[in-house]
Amino acid sequence: MLLTLSVLRHRHEEVYIVQTTHTIPRGMIIKDSDLRLVTVSSSLDTSAMVTSVHMVSGKLSPITLTQGSFIPQSVIEDVPIVPHGYTSLDVTLASSASSIKIGETISLLTSEETLSSSAVVLHIPQQHRPQQIWDTQNSETSAITLALPAHDAMKVLTAQNNSPIIAVPLSKETGR
Repeated sequence: MLLTLSVLRHRHEEVYIVQTTHTIPRGMIIKDSDLRLVTVSSSLDTSAMVTSVHMVSGKLSPITLTQGSFIPQSVIEDVPIVPHGYTSLDVTLASSASSIKIGETISLLTSEETLSSSAVVLHIPQQHRPQQIWDTQNSETSAITLALPAHDAMKVLTAQNNSPIIAVPLSKETGR
C-alpha cells in the first residue's frame, strides 16, 4: 500500500506549464523561441495557465509578459486581420494610443464629425505601448495602423490634413 501511494504521489508531483524566456512587449506576436516548458509542483493551481507552446505560438500578447512569467490562458489573443471589405491605413492620432489595444474596435473623431465607428487596431508603435500600467506619456507622435471600411478610410485621409483625429475605444457592453 505504501509503495502504491508513493508511486501515485510521485506521478502527480510535477506538471508542465509555459514560461517566457525573455520579456515580450505588449502587442508582439509570440514565437516558439520566446517560450519554454517548465515543470512546477502539482500543488500549484495551474488550471488557468498555458500548458503547451502550441497554445500561444503565433498569438498576440495584449500585455507585457516579463521574463520568467507563466502565461495565463486569459491574456492570449488571436492576431487581428483586415476584415473583408476593409483596407489598412496608418493614422496619426492627436490622442494617446496607450489606452487602446491591438484587435480592439475604435471610433475615430474630429471636432466636426465621426470619421469611423468601426476601425480595428492592427498595430501600435512600440513607444505608444506602456511598459507599466501607469506609463501613458509619449513624447513622440507616430501613426498607428488601422483596418477600416474604404469609405471611412477616404474620410480619414481627407481629415488628417485639416484636423486632429482622436481615437475612442468602443464599450464592450454597448458597442458605443
